[in-house]
Amino acid sequence: MTRRFEIDYHDSELLASVTEDMQRGCRRFVLKMRDNGVDCDGFLDGPCLYCGKCAYPEPCRFPDMIMPSVSTLGIGLDKYFEMIGEPFTFQEGVINLYGFIFIKKPTGQ
Repeated sequence: MTRRFEIDYHDSELLASVTEDMQRGCRRFVLKMRDNGVDCDGFLDGPCLYCGKCAYPEPCRFPDMIMPSVSTLGIGLDKYFEMIGEPFTFQEGVINLYGFIFIKKPTGQ
């Protein structure tokens, strides 16, 4: 999933708002897929913001709601996008936010 926002990087409140909005949307999508029997997990291009204050290094308080950074899987976004032929650039006044949903393959298949 990707969403593009035209934004002033100095407006920290707006930046936080669009990031939280992206996370909510990705989380809703993952929960809907799970409700329909799809075993999956969601990841984002930044830290999970669900709790406001993460419990780390203690275990997650809401493991069904967590949206960790895709980088925790060792995936570098620049290399990933290069591999699939998509541009991964930074532009003044624009932010692109990314969400990833990984579907687990059933055991034995």
